[in-house]
Amino acid sequence: MIAVAVGTALLLVQPASAQDKKLTYKQAYAQCKQELDRGGVLGVNADAKARYTQGAGCMQKHGFRLKKKATF
Repeated sequence: MIAVAVGTALLLVQPASAQDKKLTYKQAYAQCKQELDRGGVLGVNADAKARYTQGAGCMQKHGFRLKKKATF
């Protein structure tokens, strides 16, 4: 019974470092742009639609939506 209570308490507590790692919109945009510029995703550099889609997915991964004027 005590083990279950301790296990549940440990799952609910988040480390302080996880809270500090939230990026701002500009930081997330810069990081996603840098990832796309490396060319690690096939076809992204050749096709603007694929690049935009990959960039939008990356921003969503960080918890943001793309602004209407954003271009990668």
